[in-house]
Amino acid sequence: MVGPAADNSDDIMDYIGTLDGLPDLLEHKKWVYADTGSWDWDALAWSYQKPSRAGFAKDSLANDGLASSLLVLNIQSYTYDDVPALLIDILRDITMCGAKNPRDRIYGVQALAHEEDMDKLMLVPDYNESVASVYTKLSERFLEIQGPFILCWAGHYHQDLHGLPSWVPDWTLVNNELPSINFKAAGDSRGYSKVNSEDGSSILSTLGVTISSICALTDPPAIFVPYRDQMSDRSIFESFRKHVDACMKLIQVRNGSSRSEDNKRALWRVLVEDNDQNWSRLPKDYGENLNTFPAWLASFEQHQTPSTIPSSYMKLIETIDIRGAFSRRRLAIDSNGNMCFVPRTTILGHLITIVAGLAMPLVARSMEQGRLEIIGECYVHGWMDGEAWSEPTSSTKDLVFC
Repeated sequence: MVGPAADNSDDIMDYIGTLDGLPDLLEHKKWVYADTGSWDWDALAWSYQKPSRAGFAKDSLANDGLASSLLVLNIQSYTYDDVPALLIDILRDITMCGAKNPRDRIYGVQALAHEEDMDKLMLVPDYNESVASVYTKLSERFLEIQGPFILCWAGHYHQDLHGLPSWVPDWTLVNNELPSINFKAAGDSRGYSKVNSEDGSSILSTLGVTISSICALTDPPAIFVPYRDQMSDRSIFESFRKHVDACMKLIQVRNGSSRSEDNKRALWRVLVEDNDQNWSRLPKDYGENLNTFPAWLASFEQHQTPSTIPSSYMKLIETIDIRGAFSRRRLAIDSNGNMCFVPRTTILGHLITIVAGLAMPLVARSMEQGRLEIIGECYVHGWMDGEAWSEPTSSTKDLVFC
């Protein structure tokens, strides 16, 4: 029960009842997995809102309420290759939708999830409880029942709600991050977590290791450049080229020029988090055909159109944009000389930590009393497959997040 009907919500629920889940789901999959071979961002643009038979859902519906109802239907029929609807996926997806009461971002959708632990994760709705308390309580249950993976969506970079600990995701903000399941930054280690209340704050204790600190960064973008909307505009390519040049310069200054070609190949991996558009790990020879990409960017002529872009460059540009390079992310070099792909709010001196049982490293800020604040998850080249747990010099210890 999530409260009384309002704002024509009954009409929306009635509309959902008229939709046929299986045909719509099959049509949706056809669009999501289509390879158009052309510069058409619309062909995957509404990947979580099914296209209707008259066109894409948002274009064919009269208001955003009905468009959101298609998202609900999609969640209800959320079975790709027999994978059940997970609560974490639903919580991330519905950040695109509105909710007058932010508690309903949990209370209103948790019954749509179908997974083994839902009876333990489910919260009893209590609208007298603060929003921060509701979100914190759910994160505690995730940590206790399913482990530390919830931390991939946490951090001050993803927070706007007042009173949230840094280790609790803020479900009121649109979160475009999609941590890869292909990484095992903590190896086969098993994590533990314990939450204590200290001075009115919820403190999380975990097992982990601090591997480095941030020593150099590219400048953050002044605005979020809309590459998808204006990719044929020369000014956008010029901005893109400047960002690539800044990355190259940072690498050369920090790591030297003796292995410049190796550095370039590594950079292309870092900017796409070592995954292709389908979240498959890149082959070992990836980047060898991209050695002329910076020069091509520099010589791009105004009369050229997207159709003239070499296919290897096109895929790189598309994937870089999807990953949020030069908008949500910055390139960094850590104290070990590794390239890192970090949240745009990262600053010099921030730490790179790896929590036991977590697939991705975390950027964190050192606080008083040895505590840490999570900034956000990150990619660290060379440390994504358990190296921190196999290095003889590494030592695990309690990491305390506030």
